[in-house]
Amino acid sequence: MRRSIIATLSLLIFVFSVAGQAEQEPSVPVLFAEFGKISAKERTAKVKAFHKALEVCDGRRGLIYNYGTVGEIKARKNALMKDWRECDAFNCVRFLFMDFPNKKSTKTVLWIVPLGVENPTP
Repeated sequence: MRRSIIATLSLLIFVFSVAGQAEQEPSVPVLFAEFGKISAKERTAKVKAFHKALEVCDGRRGLIYNYGTVGEIKARKNALMKDWRECDAFNCVRFLFMDFPNKKSTKTVLWIVPLGVENPTP
């Protein structure tokens, strides 16, 4: 009897200590990846990892910020959409493209935004 009480208390202590260590939802947007000119293979790998991260995070949304000239953004967006469709794009993973035309640099920034958190400032 005494051993079962000790075992039960030990189990409860363990459960509460593990529960206390559970990760809390971040209260700020999380920068997932940022890249300029990269190979198609590297880009596809980043998009697939981004899709997977959003798929397992209930309620989070993905933001894809594209910077560059209008032509560069269009080409980058088409390539990203091709990669996204290969990830089974019809599974309710929420994402949004935001374009920021400029002549300085071409880059893409992938953000994960928790539920109720404002979008990051570009």
